[in-house]
Amino acid sequence: MVRPAVNPAHSDKISIETIEAALPFIEFLPYPILWIDPEYRVRYVNSAGREVYGDNYETCHRLTHGYEQPCHLQGENCPKIQADELGRPVSALHSHVTEQGNQIFMVLASPMENGDVIEFHIELTDTVCRDALTNLYTRTFFEQMVRRELSLLDRMKLPYALIFIDLDDFKQINDKNGHKAGDIALRAVGQTIVQFLRDSDLAGRWGGEEFCIFLPGSNQDNVVQVAQRLCDAIREIRLEGPWTQVEMTASLGVFSTTDYYDFDKAIRAADLAMYHAKELGRNRVA
Repeated sequence: MVRPAVNPAHSDKISIETIEAALPFIEFLPYPILWIDPEYRVRYVNSAGREVYGDNYETCHRLTHGYEQPCHLQGENCPKIQADELGRPVSALHSHVTEQGNQIFMVLASPMENGDVIEFHIELTDTVCRDALTNLYTRTFFEQMVRRELSLLDRMKLPYALIFIDLDDFKQINDKNGHKAGDIALRAVGQTIVQFLRDSDLAGRWGGEEFCIFLPGSNQDNVVQVAQRLCDAIREIRLEGPWTQVEMTASLGVFSTTDYYDFDKAIRAADLAMYHAKELGRNRVA
């Protein structure tokens, strides 16, 4: 069967008639929905949006961030601009100023045929953002948050650091004591990591027995000291339960810079530093 050609630049755009017909339904949906014109003016906010953000109908950046200028000029990743340029729905994490204080939302922006954009703001709860076992951020949420932070740090040319953590010979814990002991060990490491975090730091479970910490504003000397204390603290963890004696250590890689703000390069550098710590004998910081 021959399918008709589709123009990808317009195939995902919503007509103004569709939105207008859906407004009675949109009004009572349980999350904020904004209708925004090309000049960032807010044409419509549903009842949930008014409850979350208040009744200020000026511009989307003022309504949700309190910014006088569009958020992309503040270092934010603007989903409205991306949706308009790509001609399809896009998403981005944003921290918004609400009636309850700052909250994290997943913003889904869909372009319209007349140049306007419809945004759906889904509040992210801990059950979505956090790893159920360690209570640290999930890898996806951690990565998105760090990418957002790096865009802000880039504008101010401030330092930052990453600590990449891998537990040494973790498989032996599972092999000797079972996966329940392994889960308890991972939970204990997560609790230990939290003790070393400042309010501005972010920590996530990267995968398996790997963890990552993002430290904005930290120079290399400071972060190496933090990493060394964390390495020592992990070595002191003792598991409660009927387990064979478990000695837990970790290899930590530190990366710090003010030269570039590319997340993929930064996490690769921290990962390589961690592997260097493994090569040097493990149970150490590199």
